[in-house]
Amino acid sequence: MIAASGAADQGSFKGTVDRLNRWMPGLVSTSARRRKRLVADLLETIAEDLLPERPFRREPRALKRRPKPFQLMNKPRSEMVEIPHRSRYKKPLS
Repeated sequence: MIAASGAADQGSFKGTVDRLNRWMPGLVSTSARRRKRLVADLLETIAEDLLPERPFRREPRALKRRPKPFQLMNKPRSEMVEIPHRSRYKKPLS
């Protein structure tokens, strides 16, 4: 099992979904007794599918600044009012 090996965070999500899709017809069309055994086998195969070790891999989550010189539209268009005192949100002169 995954929890017993201590690698609960290294399981493959995509692999799990693929296996569930592949095993689902067999699980639905069998008796309750056989279904228990199939579920146990399914869980074993899911536990064996671990992600490979990827050293030096880091993917931090961060928000970037909005690269546009206009204010965000956080109200409906009919209620939106331009902020006149913010120089960086100024309307073009044309």
